[in-house]
Amino acid sequence: TGQTDLIVGTPVAGREHPDLENQVGLYLNTLAVRTQLEEQNTFVSILEKQKQTLLGAYEHQQYQFDELVGKLNLKKDTGRSALFDVMVVFQNH
Repeated sequence: TGQTDLIVGTPVAGREHPDLENQVGLYLNTLAVRTQLEEQNTFVSILEKQKQTLLGAYEHQQYQFDELVGKLNLKKDTGRSALFDVMVVFQNH
């Protein structure tokens, strides 16, 4: 695409507290993960940087996505997400 600043969404379960493990209900939240590419980046350096970004994002997964969008004061469009056009779901079975 030629883009160097990408934001991808990914869902998180929101069940890191042990008391929530046996409860019925959806605690889903969305993380907006930003990646900024530079020409000199190698594939391995991008993966390492992305790993650190994701680990940091998981530490703040309780911060509600809707609250983030509200604080950023973004224009809302009901036809798409306010921050990203692509969502990646990782399922580890």
